[in-house]
Amino acid sequence: MSIYSITLTPCIVKKRSYFSYTTNTKILHLYIHIYFDIISLTKKKEDDFMKKQYIIVLLLFLYTFITNLYQPVMPYFVESRQLSGSMYGFFIAAVSFGSMLGAPFWGNLFDKDKKKFALISGVILYAIFQVIFAISTNSFIMLITRFISGFGIITINTVLYSEINYITTKKDRGKFITLSSVASTLGISLGYFLGGSMTQWKFLVAKFGDNIFQVIIIIQALLTLFLAIIYFIFFNPEESEEKNIINKRSLKDRINSLKAYSIEFILFLIAFTLITAATMSTTKYIDVYFKDLGYGANILGRYHMIIGIVSLVSGLLFIPIIKNIQNKTMFIVLLQFLNIIVIFISFRSSNFLLMAYTFLILFAISKVFFTPVELQHISSYANNNNYGEIIGIRSSFLSLGNILGPLLGAIFYSKSSTTLFDINIVIFSISIVLLILGYYIIYIKQKIMKRGKKNELGKINCEGI
Repeated sequence: MSIYSITLTPCIVKKRSYFSYTTNTKILHLYIHIYFDIISLTKKKEDDFMKKQYIIVLLLFLYTFITNLYQPVMPYFVESRQLSGSMYGFFIAAVSFGSMLGAPFWGNLFDKDKKKFALISGVILYAIFQVIFAISTNSFIMLITRFISGFGIITINTVLYSEINYITTKKDRGKFITLSSVASTLGISLGYFLGGSMTQWKFLVAKFGDNIFQVIIIIQALLTLFLAIIYFIFFNPEESEEKNIINKRSLKDRINSLKAYSIEFILFLIAFTLITAATMSTTKYIDVYFKDLGYGANILGRYHMIIGIVSLVSGLLFIPIIKNIQNKTMFIVLLQFLNIIVIFISFRSSNFLLMAYTFLILFAISKVFFTPVELQHISSYANNNNYGEIIGIRSSFLSLGNILGPLLGAIFYSKSSTTLFDINIVIFSISIVLLILGYYIIYIKQKIMKRGKKNELGKINCEGI
C-alpha cells in the first residue's frame, strides 16, 4: 500500500507542476498583453488630448479674430445711426450683462455633456442677432440684440476654457491657458487691424459708401456663422466625468456666501470691481475719443494691433517674473498709481496720438500684468474645498465691473470728452485706498497673532519653571 502511494505521488505532483507552470505562463502573457495595451491606449489618449488642446487654442484664436473685426467700426456705426456716444456705452453694457447671465446657462449644458450643442447654438444665436443689430435703426431693438448677442457669444469662453480645464493635467494646464491667452490677444489685435483696414478698401467704399460700417458688421456676423461650421467639424469634446460647479451658482448665492469671508477679502473684491470698471470704460471710450478727434477706423485698428503686440510680448517676457512677487497687494497698488499718471497726462496733451503710442501703451501693459497677479492673490484665499467658489465669486465681481464700466462711460463721456477719464482717475484712487486698507488689516491681524503666540509661549515657560 505504501509502495503504491510512493509510485503514484510523483506523477500527481508532476502533473500539477506542469499544469501550474503552463497556467501561470499563460496568465503572465495575458498580463503583459494587457499592460502594453493599457500603455498603448493611454499614450493614444494622451496624444488625442494633446491634439485637442492645440485645436482648441486655434479655435479660440479664430473666435477672437472674427468677433473683433467689427470693434473698430462700432463708434462710427453708432454715429452713423445718429445716436449719442452714450448709446455706445449702453450697447457694451448690454453685451456684458447678457454674458453674465449666459455663462451659467451654457455652463450647465456643458455639465450635461451637451458641449457641442452649447457651443454651436450660442455662436449661431450671436450671429443672427448681430445681423439684426446691424440692420436696425431703433435704439431699443439694438439694445435688446446686443444683450442676446452677449448671452450667445459667452458660450465660446465657457465651453472652450472648460474643455481645456477638463482635458489637461495640472502639469500642462498652465501652459495651455497661457497659449490660449496668447492666441486670444493675437486674434483681438489682428481682428481690430483688419476691421479698421476694411473701411479703406476701395471696392467696399465704392460699393457701399456711408453704409460701409453696417456692411462690415454684417460681414463679421456671416463669418461668425462660418465659425460655427468650423466648430461643428473640428470640436470633438470629451464626455464629462466630473461636474463643473463654478458656473452653476447664481450671482445672489455668490454674494451671500461672502458673509463667511474676511473683511480684507471683501475689500479686495470691491477694489477689483472698481479697477475692472475704470479699466473697461477707459479702454472702450479710447475708441470713441479717437473718432471724436477725427481719426478714422483704420488708424484705430492699427493702434489696437500695436497695443496687442506690445501686450503680448510684455506678457510673455515679464509675467513669469511678476508671478513670483511676494507682496501682490502693493504691486497692484503701484499698477493703479501708474494708471492714474498715464490717464492724467494722456488726455490733457495737445498731441494725443503721440500719447497713445507712448503713455497709453503703459496702460495696456498694466492691464496685462494685473490679471495674473490679482488671480493669484484671490486664489490665496482659497483652500482645496472652496477653490471653485472663490473663482466663481471672482467671476461675478468681474462681470459687475464689466457692466459698470460701460455704464460710467455712457453717463459721463457725453458731458465732456475728458470727464469720464477724470472719473476713472477717482475710481482708481478709491481702489488704492481700499487695497491699502485691506493690506493693513492683514498686517494688524498678523501682529496680533504673533503677540498671542508669544504670550502662549511665555505661559508655557512659566509653567515649566
